[in-house]
Amino acid sequence: MTTADFPCRRVRLALRQPAWSPVRHREFPPAFQVAARAFLLAATTSAWRRSQQQQQQQQQAVGHQEAGMPQAGCCLGDLPALLLERVLGLAAYPMSTWLLMAMAHDS
Repeated sequence: MTTADFPCRRVRLALRQPAWSPVRHREFPPAFQVAARAFLLAATTSAWRRSQQQQQQQQQAVGHQEAGMPQAGCCLGDLPALLLERVLGLAAYPMSTWLLMAMAHDS
């Protein structure tokens, strides 16, 4: 693939608008790739923190009635992976936004 193919790939991607997936991640603009990685990292961190909090609560609540009570609220890490992928798929478009961000960053 030559550098001349690069704009054509972006145009085809913008016209086809395929759903984002981990497999297609490299096809998307670099600015979106960075944002997608940050989003998924935040979700992973959120899930890890939630599990740590739940473990601490279980240890503290041994012998107390509230041991079986779930903690209120929902964190990013509580969302299923398919929903996180759907969110990223919706955020990917319009692609012009991500391309303009890259151009503004480069100038």
